[in-house]
Amino acid sequence: MSKLARREWYGRVEVVSNNGMVVSSRRQASEAGVEIFKRGGNAIDAAVAAGFTIGVIEPYNSQIGGNAWLVSHISGGELSIIWAGAKAPLEATPDMYELQPEGYGPYFRRVKNDANLYGPLAVGVPGLVAGLCLLHEKYGNLSLEDVIQPAIQCAKRGFKVCMYDVVAISNKMSIISKDPEMSKVFLPEG
Repeated sequence: MSKLARREWYGRVEVVSNNGMVVSSRRQASEAGVEIFKRGGNAIDAAVAAGFTIGVIEPYNSQIGGNAWLVSHISGGELSIIWAGAKAPLEATPDMYELQPEGYGPYFRRVKNDANLYGPLAVGVPGLVAGLCLLHEKYGNLSLEDVIQPAIQCAKRGFKVCMYDVVAISNKMSIISKDPEMSKVFLPEG
C-alpha cells in the first residue's frame, strides 16, 4: 500500500491513497481489510475480510443473518450486485403467528408475545455469509480461509467494546438475561 496523504479539510482530516483503502464503522474491521491487502489480496478480498470482521464486532448491526446489498465495480467496467438478505425458513407459513386480540386499531395488529421479533419463530435463514462467500468466489484472489482469518482471530482474542456496544446490550438486557447461553456471552459477570 502506498503512503497515505492526510490533509485538513474544514476541520476534518482527509485521507487519500493511490493503491486502495478500507473504510468501515470499526477500526478492527478496517485493519482486517488492510491486512488482507498486505498479504496480496485484492479489494474484494479486503472487503470480505472487513465484512466478516464487522460481523464479529457488531453483531447487532452487521450480523450474519442481516440484509445486505453487495455492490462491486469490477475492473473492466463490470458491475456486480449480490443481494445477501435473510429469508424465511422453508417451513414458514403465512399463518404461523398468533395475533394479539383486537384493540390495536384497524391497521395495526401485533403478533402475540412478539414471536415475530424474539424466539425461534423470529429466525431467518442467514444470507450475508453466503453473499460474502459468493462475492469472494467470483472475484477474490486469496483463499477464503486466508480472508476470514482476521475475523476468526478477532473472535478468539476478543476486542474492546465501545459505547454503542454497551447501549445495544443494555437495550436488550431483559431479553438477554432470560437466555442462559446468551447471558454467558454478553453478561459473563452478571
